[in-house]
Amino acid sequence: MAKPSAVKPPPLSSIIRANSDTGAMQTALASSNVMPTPKSSVAPLAPVVAAANDGAQHRTQQVWPVSRIQVSPMNARVFYSTEEVDEMATSLTTNGQELAVKGYIEGDNLILIDGQKRLRGAKAGGLDTLVADVCEKPEKERDVYLASRRINKERSSQTALDDGVRFKMLLEDKHFQDQDELAQTLGMSKSMISKVMSLNAIPERVMRRLKDTKITESINALYAISQLFSTESKQGEEGAVELATAIIEEAVKKDLSGNQVVTLVAAKRQGPKQRQRNEVRRVTMGSAPGVLKLSPSRGVIEFSMQGLTADQVNQLRDRIESICETGLDPAPSAAA
Repeated sequence: MAKPSAVKPPPLSSIIRANSDTGAMQTALASSNVMPTPKSSVAPLAPVVAAANDGAQHRTQQVWPVSRIQVSPMNARVFYSTEEVDEMATSLTTNGQELAVKGYIEGDNLILIDGQKRLRGAKAGGLDTLVADVCEKPEKERDVYLASRRINKERSSQTALDDGVRFKMLLEDKHFQDQDELAQTLGMSKSMISKVMSLNAIPERVMRRLKDTKITESINALYAISQLFSTESKQGEEGAVELATAIIEEAVKKDLSGNQVVTLVAAKRQGPKQRQRNEVRRVTMGSAPGVLKLSPSRGVIEFSMQGLTADQVNQLRDRIESICETGLDPAPSAAA
């Protein structure tokens, strides 16, 4: 008699569509050997799968209420666009949670190391719980940042704006002694650390406008915009904000590249080119009127006359050609 084949339980993501579906949640928990925590308890939740060895860290997977999941100030990312949060909310409510968040327990809460966008999406989508990989609390706070930054960099979701804000915090709070230690730890040049730090000159309201654009993909474009707010800026902060906003809108409208944004910023900082006005003199030859336009700085002279007789035209031509052939007398020197 053949043995019955083992039935593999469906994944959580195929069962849970929205946490308001209590029946589906119970089915999912049962199929995964989940031991839900009683609603009256605020103690950390029991693991939903067996403990696993995650590199050097002991890790368990648990279901956590969204209300008890907190964002660590050490998370590498600072800015999220409304569009990507909405997309995550749609994905979670439609497809279920396909990737666990990651964090450590502190008191009655789970502190996130990875999964801030999923948490934001869960809140936006009205979900009550998220599955989390729970690991041991890192020995140093800065290790939370380093792990978060590494994960985000691998997904290409982090920008230089995020780095700038976090670098400043890490240095001010003495998680790193100086920019040299930070540069060595992250494998970046000291000049690049300094360049990224300079982005903090951009006011937060401008940063939040930038986060929804592809300008954030270019450190050179961001640096150029930051220079609008340098101490040498003549516009003042409000004037610089208006100028930066206008540049951002033009860059988005025209879909400019990073280098094109740099060029645009340089042009805007110089201001409109001053138009050089020609000196205009009106002359007459007999009854014939003429106009003499002079632009000494450009080395240009224009001369025109109307109403001349044929003889006058020939005489004037000869005079002009003679001056051109013989040249002009040198200007008198100051000593003379």
